[in-house]
Amino acid sequence: MTRSLGRTRRAWDAARRRAFFAARYADSPEAVLMLDPEGVILCANETAATLLGRARETLDSASLKTLIDPYSWPKVQRLLAQTAERGFTNGWELNFVDAPGEAMHLLTLTAFPAPSGESGAVIVILHDASAQLRATMRLIEANAAIDFQNQVLERLVAERTQELVEINRTLETRVQERTRQLAAEKQRVEAILHSSADGIVTADAEGRIQDANMAMAHLAGVAASVLRGMSLSQLLPGLDVASLRAHHYREFELDHALSAQSTPVSVSMAPLSGEGADSWVLVVRDNSLFKSIERQREDFIATLVHDLRTPVLAAIKALGHLKDDRFGPLAPAQAEVSQAILDSHQDLLAMINSLVDVYRYEGGQKELVLEPVALAPLARRCANELTPLFEAAKVRLETHLPEEAAAFADALELKRVLINLLSNAIAHSPHGGTVRLSAETQADRLCVRVTDEGPGLSTDEQGLLFGRFVQPRPRAGGSGLGLYLCRQILVAHGGEIGVESAPGQGATFWFQLMSATATEDVT
Repeated sequence: MTRSLGRTRRAWDAARRRAFFAARYADSPEAVLMLDPEGVILCANETAATLLGRARETLDSASLKTLIDPYSWPKVQRLLAQTAERGFTNGWELNFVDAPGEAMHLLTLTAFPAPSGESGAVIVILHDASAQLRATMRLIEANAAIDFQNQVLERLVAERTQELVEINRTLETRVQERTRQLAAEKQRVEAILHSSADGIVTADAEGRIQDANMAMAHLAGVAASVLRGMSLSQLLPGLDVASLRAHHYREFELDHALSAQSTPVSVSMAPLSGEGADSWVLVVRDNSLFKSIERQREDFIATLVHDLRTPVLAAIKALGHLKDDRFGPLAPAQAEVSQAILDSHQDLLAMINSLVDVYRYEGGQKELVLEPVALAPLARRCANELTPLFEAAKVRLETHLPEEAAAFADALELKRVLINLLSNAIAHSPHGGTVRLSAETQADRLCVRVTDEGPGLSTDEQGLLFGRFVQPRPRAGGSGLGLYLCRQILVAHGGEIGVESAPGQGATFWFQLMSATATEDVT
C-alpha cells in the first residue's frame, strides 16, 4: 500500500512538473531544460530538443552526462551545486555532441532553482555559442595570418629598402654621368651650329629671334647679339611667318646691313624639337652660287638648243626636199634610207624640244593657258595623228569618253600628255592588241586612263617610271623623257599621274586634273 502511494505521488509530481514546465517554457524561443540535482533531465521544451538534435520524448529522464563530452560533465556538477548554493549562475560553457555523435557544439548555460515544490530541481537555459566560437576562431586565425604577413612585409620592406638605397646610389651615378654627357652634347651642338655654313635662327611663336649663329650674323652683316630680339620680318622683308609655317620653304632677298647688297637666300622652317609648337628653327642658305650656276645652266641650255636645233631643222628641211624629188627621183632603196634619216632627225628634234620643256617646267618658266578643254574631240585629234602608228603596229584603239568630259587645262599640253601615253601604249602592245582610252569625272577631278596589253611592269619598275632619262621598258627612239615631262605638265596643272600594272598583265597609266563643264566655248 505504501509503495503504491509513493508511485502515485511520484506520477502526480511528474505530471504537475510537466504542466508547470509546459505552461512556462513550452513555447519559449529559448532552449530550456529542468534538471534534478543529479543532472537528469526532468523536462525539455522543443527548442531545447532542436538545439540538442534529439526528439523531445527521448530527453525525458535522460542524463545530461550522456549528451556532453566527458570533460564538460564536471562543469555541470559544479553548476548544479553552485545554483543550489547561490540561487543563480550564468556564463558556463560546455560542449555537447549532437545525435550522430560527430559535430561538437559550444553551449553557454544560465541556471536558477526551479520554483518551490521542485526540491533541488534547476532550470537551465541553453544558448548556442557555436557561431560565436567559429567567428572567434576565424578572428584568431586571421590575426595569426596578419601577424605572419606583417612579419613577411617587414622583411620585404627591409629588403626593398636596401635595394632602393642601392638603386638610388646607381641613379645618382647615372644622373651625374648623363649630366656630363648632356653638357658635352650641348657644347658639341653649339659648336656645330656656330660652325655651320648655313645661317641658323631660332624664333618664338610671334616671330621674334631668340638666337642666331655666326653664319646668320655674317649673312645679315650684323652681330648675333643685334639679331636677338629682332623680328623675322625685319631680317627678311616680306616674310609671313604663318605662310612659312604652312609651306616650310621660301626664297627671299636678304639685305646686307654693311654693303647694302642683297643676297638670294632660301629659308626652311620647322618646329624646334623638344620646345613644342611655340618655338621654331629656321635654316637660311645663301643661294648666290646656286643662282649663278642656274643662270649658267640656262645660258648653256639655250646655246645648246640653238646650236642643235638649227642644223637639225636644216637637215629635216633638206631631207623633205630630197623626199619630194626636188633634186630628181630617188630609187626605192634611196627613198627608204632617206625616210629613215628623216624619221631619226624628227625624233632628235622632238627630244630637243622635250628637253627644253623639261628645263622650263623645272625652272617654273613654262606659262600655261588654262581653259575648258573637251576631252573627246581632243582624243579624236590625237588618234588621227597616231593612225599610222596604230596601223603599222596592227593595234586597235577603243575609246570610252563621255562627251561632257572636260578638263580645265592647257589644250596643247594636255594633247602632249595624251600623245605620249598613247604612243607608249602602242609601242608596248602586241600585234592585234587593243589600247583602251577612258575617262570619268570624280567630284571636281577628271580621271583619264590609257590601258595596254603589253608585258606589264614590276613594282620596282613602277617606282622608277617617272624619272628623267628612265626607260624601264626600252623601245626604239625613246629618250626617257616622255613620262617625266608628262608628270611635270600635270604637276603644273595641279594634277597627278600614276600607273597600275603587274608583270604579264599589261599596264594602265592614269592621270587626274581639274575638271570643267563642257560648253559651247570648250576648245
